Amino acid sequence: MAARKSGAGNRSATGRVPPTAWKPGQSGNPKGRPPVDVHVRDLARAHTEEAIAALVAVATDPAQRGSDRTAAAVALLDRGWGRPTERQEVESVAVTVSPEDAATRDATVQNLLRLMFPLAEEGASIPTGAPVGESG
Repeated sequence: MAARKSGAGNRSATGRVPPTAWKPGQSGNPKGRPPVDVHVRDLARAHTEEAIAALVAVATDPAQRGSDRTAAAVALLDRGWGRPTERQEVESVAVTVSPEDAATRDATVQNLLRLMFPLAEEGASIPTGAPVGESG
């Protein structure tokens, strides 16, 4: 793979660097994320009780559509108890390699590496780092 020249990542499809490209080490957003408008946040927080009451009214009104009631109930639960953590199940498989299989594997890997890198020292041991006879 050819080495990239400095600044090559800023080039367009035509190969030219756009005039707004940032110099190396320069941030495109030096001040970071803009601050939240405190005035708007304070106004919204001032109506928290009314908003909760509106959600409760929708969630408990049988005349409302089921999806609206569910959305209101979820919003109430999320605000009162936080969003539930996402559970992920992971299945793992433990493989035990016999010493004979490990020796065959290691010899095959060393032969492949010697074919791929012919300039390596002849007869040099190339460690594979694979565990032998362990189960994980």
